[in-house]
Amino acid sequence: MDKYTYLAIVGDRVRRLREARNMSQDKLAQLCGYGGRSSISLIEKGQRDTPTTTMSIIADVLGVPIDKLISEKPDTPAGFRPLEASDPGELTLMATYRALNAAGKERLLERAGELSELPRYRSPGRAGSGTHALSA
Repeated sequence: MDKYTYLAIVGDRVRRLREARNMSQDKLAQLCGYGGRSSISLIEKGQRDTPTTTMSIIADVLGVPIDKLISEKPDTPAGFRPLEASDPGELTLMATYRALNAAGKERLLERAGELSELPRYRSPGRAGSGTHALSA
């Protein structure tokens, strides 16, 4: 597993555990000794490689063993195959999508479809995918 995939998985675990406890990023940051929620936000987005000592504090605050956060073992159902991202931007996009409510997800897909139809935003040699391909 590459570093970016690992950080995205750990960040998703932190987010899901925090949300399951009805805890805001601000509250988690405060309880972990951070000055603001930006560090928690970066961790949850998979954009911060956090030291084990800090992950231990986060695990304690969330009331789980540290292994629950940092284990490389998948915590997904058998047969589930996650999407693989080829660069940090794709991981950021996936983390952003997962953080949105249903209306936000729909709007993000609409905007992505609109951008994919514009030649100046397409990768060379790729046809536009439109909202149909993204929604399928």
